Amino acid sequence: MNITKDTRKELLKTNSDKVFATVMTIEFEHEVINVVNDSKDLIIGEVTYEALDFKVSIPANIENSTGNINLIDVDSSFTRCLQETNNEVVITLAVVRVDDLTNFVDGPYYFKLTNFTNSNGKIKMGIKRKSRTDYTASKYSYDANNFPGLFG
Repeated sequence: MNITKDTRKELLKTNSDKVFATVMTIEFEHEVINVVNDSKDLIIGEVTYEALDFKVSIPANIENSTGNINLIDVDSSFTRCLQETNNEVVITLAVVRVDDLTNFVDGPYYFKLTNFTNSNGKIKMGIKRKSRTDYTASKYSYDANNFPGLFG
């Protein structure tokens, strides 16, 4: 992640009045789950991030990289969402300063779920950074049938 020098200094201080939290959004086909790596819920705008213990492991240079997210004490409904999904699961990670929730300090970064394992309420998710080619530029197919004026 590309954290600024000032933020990095604050993160590395042993005594700092600034508190940082990692927020994560997991988007399934019909459900969105928002969690924060903290012991209490966090509200940003109109979105409530539920407290959940998780660990993110990604390389410092995350462009086109893979990593893991370990979730601890996950309930059965979350596990069921993972097991029942047939479409791409998009995971968004960002860092916020708890005393200033107006902007992300770092991110957001978008990943796609590549695999997961579940063992006794602990889930390990394999993730891969979404590259620019993973995004659809348009919902239209630009061809002679749909846009005859372009091919005239």
